[in-house]
Amino acid sequence: MFSGSDSKALFFLVQFVTYFFSSGV
Repeated sequence: MFSGSDSKALFFLVQFVTYFFSSGV
């Protein structure tokens, strides 16, 4: 699906967005 580096970046982005919505709303 994704290569190693892209996979980590995508995972980090998902975590960040989840945290943002969790704390922001």
